Amino acid sequence: MADPGIPNKLLMNPEQIQEVRKKWVMLGCRPRTDTVKRLEQEIVTLEQGIYEYQKGLLTRVRMVTEKKGEIAALLVTPSTETKEMEFDRLMECEDIENIIVDGNRIIVTTGQIDIEYRDTIYDIGKFVIYFAIDGGSGWLVRFKNLTREIGGHAHPHVETNGSPCLGNIKECMPHMLGSNQFGAAILVAIQYLKSYTYSEGGKPYVVINQWPKKVIEPIVMEIKAEEPEPSPPLPPPVTEEVLHEVSRSVDRTEGSTEEVREIVGEIVEQREDTGGGSTSRGPEGSVD
Repeated sequence: MADPGIPNKLLMNPEQIQEVRKKWVMLGCRPRTDTVKRLEQEIVTLEQGIYEYQKGLLTRVRMVTEKKGEIAALLVTPSTETKEMEFDRLMECEDIENIIVDGNRIIVTTGQIDIEYRDTIYDIGKFVIYFAIDGGSGWLVRFKNLTREIGGHAHPHVETNGSPCLGNIKECMPHMLGSNQFGAAILVAIQYLKSYTYSEGGKPYVVINQWPKKVIEPIVMEIKAEEPEPSPPLPPPVTEEVLHEVSRSVDRTEGSTEEVREIVGEIVEQREDTGGGSTSRGPEGSVD
């Protein structure tokens, strides 16, 4: 049954039909602005997704390449001699007191750890460093302070459970342990203990001035005065007997000139004038 509100086309005059026809065309030819905007937004979203997928694809391709390189490196077994030399060098290091291998764990006892920060040296203490090689325990490295803890912290950058905030070495530590570069991992961990930073991106758990400061004793240089070189021994004093003996020797010596005799005579006279005696010479040099 037809809706009574809709006129029958048979009852419509040509003008009415033309009006309906005009509306029909206008409705069918109207611009689809809303739909176009919606589709354009969908295209932008899809393109952005393609870009992200491309980035993810490149990242995964790079990761696959790196993993293959790691596998190739792990398949190369280092020589026994190389590892023996590595261990010997570590045992000679001043910062290392002992190394223990316990199954899949390496335990390192350090020497005294100090941190120099803003012209002040802080006494942090001695440490034990635990390395979990297989990672099965859920951690790779832990620190324990054998000397002191401040608020339960072994180090300004170590949590109360011994877990370090590794910062920029967070990525290299797993790689070193995973590739059996134990020596490098130990040295990096010790250097980490000797470092301290305070910034917006690297605030410590405990500020370093909570640790005791080290008092550096001034080095006193003992300067010894150089002993003077000994003076040559003084000649024995000239006695009256020596002077007269010289005078007689000159008189008896052939070829002695008159000038030499006069000089010797003057010396004898000067000696006598200064209180050396009142002897006088005879005509042939004899002494009265």
